[in-house]
Amino acid sequence: MSNFVRRVLTALILAAICLPAIFLTNTAPLIALCVIVAALSAIEVYDIMHRRDQSYTTTISVKLAFFGVFAMIICACGAGFVVRIADRKPELFMLVLVAFSFDIAAYCVGKLAGGKMFHLRPFPKLSPNKTWEGTLGGIVLSIFVGIVYIQLITGESLASAPLPIRVIVCLGGIIACLGDLYGSAFKRTAGVKDSGTKLTTKIMPGHGGFLDRFLSLFFVSLAYGILNIFF
Repeated sequence: MSNFVRRVLTALILAAICLPAIFLTNTAPLIALCVIVAALSAIEVYDIMHRRDQSYTTTISVKLAFFGVFAMIICACGAGFVVRIADRKPELFMLVLVAFSFDIAAYCVGKLAGGKMFHLRPFPKLSPNKTWEGTLGGIVLSIFVGIVYIQLITGESLASAPLPIRVIVCLGGIIACLGDLYGSAFKRTAGVKDSGTKLTTKIMPGHGGFLDRFLSLFFVSLAYGILNIFF
């Protein structure tokens, strides 16, 4: 079975688990799911920090510690805000749609058209496999999906939505991309390709690990939480 097929099958299984948890009236399954995902992501962060070469310089060790601690904070706060709005189903599903539509489109467009229009890579040092086509495709689709979703849910245009929603719909793809790049910078500093441990790669084959899959969502949910605090 190819990695692409494993990736798709795993995504379908995750959707079958996550979507009911999001929309159930009882928020306990969603809270439990958030705790599990955040905990497994934190375990991966810890594993990356300790999957290290003894030849690391002090500078690299300090950078790795900074990346790791900040990643744990993002995972905890991002998951915490999802729990906080567990009963606000439309907003929660919007965050999931915006973050994952970026991930899916960036991966698919990058695979199908990457390097055909733009020969230079946008982030050659952090993530050399990322292409301009995939990155821009992910951002555009996330905006499109967000606008359509708001129109369907509220029956009104995006312009009439609260400021935090407008910001997430318009910039959520970029925020998700930043989350993805942060994970790439963390892994590259540690000298590892994927975030997954032996356990988490068995739970979610084809996706590299929980941190690889959910860090962009944690970035988006945290950004939305901060916007809600101030606006």
